[in-house]
Amino acid sequence: MEALEDSDAIYEGNSGELLAAKKIHADKYLVVVYKEISEKDGFVITAFLSSRRKQL
Repeated sequence: MEALEDSDAIYEGNSGELLAAKKIHADKYLVVVYKEISEKDGFVITAFLSSRRKQL
């Protein structure tokens, strides 16, 4: 949940999903893909590690 609440960047996906990227190491990011239903409600679709923030 910290990656969502305190992300370094948030990107919009192609299907309305959001991608929150949180730096966890010098060259690693935790990326959480989620969908917001309302300001206070939503759900996580998946999460993964990436070293390619520019390609998100």
